[in-house]
Amino acid sequence: MANFPDKQCSPELQKRYNKTIGECIDGVHDFLTLHYYASSRYDTPFWKATKHDLKLSDDLKERLAEWKVRLPNPRNINPNYHGFESYSYAVMLQGLGYRPEACLPVLEHMDSTRALEAFRRIRERTNDLIKTLPSQYEYLTSVRVGQTAGVM
Repeated sequence: MANFPDKQCSPELQKRYNKTIGECIDGVHDFLTLHYYASSRYDTPFWKATKHDLKLSDDLKERLAEWKVRLPNPRNINPNYHGFESYSYAVMLQGLGYRPEACLPVLEHMDSTRALEAFRRIRERTNDLIKTLPSQYEYLTSVRVGQTAGVM
């Protein structure tokens, strides 16, 4: 909206708008490229091509090298708005098996007691939910039965 044109549609506003949109598209492109490049699949020609034929931007190459050492964070992802937060990068990369070689150095100096207690509570809550919630099959079956009975 900051670059929304007036009736004259000034060239300066057009240039700024096009630059902003171009940066956004580049950020989306880099994020989507990661889905393919970071995958560990090599079982088909398509997946082999994602390792050899994909053209990575210099910025993305730099970030991938950094992400081998440190997870994506707000300071080391594409700085232009593109709709993806650093946690989206981190979760996606970790889900594809792309893990940093070490944790943040500051974590080595922190007491792990609170974190371990938080993990224990999460584990406890997870176990409670597993005991009480229906399985995916049971849930989907109840939804299907509800639809066929005209309930929903």
